[in-house]
Amino acid sequence: MIGIASVSFCQSPFMNMAELVSKKFKLWEILSEGEDRLELARDGIRYAKDSLDLEFQVHAPLSDVNIGSVNEPMRLAAVNEVKQTIIMCRQLDIPLVTVHPGFVQGIAFLDRSRPSR
Repeated sequence: MIGIASVSFCQSPFMNMAELVSKKFKLWEILSEGEDRLELARDGIRYAKDSLDLEFQVHAPLSDVNIGSVNEPMRLAAVNEVKQTIIMCRQLDIPLVTVHPGFVQGIAFLDRSRPSR
């Protein structure tokens, strides 16, 4: 099945995009950010699945979410955010979640003495 995804969709009201997407595609990978955050789009997703015959997969949040952070509190918060996304996808019967492995940034990138995670 061929679907569609675009970060620009997060800037439009969820139901407007669902109606547009459903006219050309049967699958939409939503980025759980902005207007498409799962906690905001939950009812729209249920409606689109039932009434527009649209299937979903989800891209876990990216903004301020780095599961590869060397800062433990930040990494734990990021892992929790991804975990909550997966839990909500399970509740919405969405079978696939895209997660990126994270990255080392800033001065930590230069510190070669740190063991990799």
